[in-house]
Amino acid sequence: MDKQMTLDCCRGCEQNFYNGNNPFNVKRCWHFNKTEIVTRFKLSIDCPMNQKSGYVKVKVPSCYQQKRYVFMKDIPDYAK
Repeated sequence: MDKQMTLDCCRGCEQNFYNGNNPFNVKRCWHFNKTEIVTRFKLSIDCPMNQKSGYVKVKVPSCYQQKRYVFMKDIPDYAK
């Protein structure tokens, strides 16, 4: 069964600032009600993209963003 979207899913996301973690009285990120949990491959920007061992399979919201990481739908074919 797929994971249900909760605020815990937003931890670590740059946009989590908008889930009540701001001085502007913004209570909910505008992506929250429209997103879904998806499988992505997380890669640090410090790791070469052709190094397959650098990709980590994770389940995150489809809108998830984290500093110094990219989230890709698939591992590129050229990664060895």
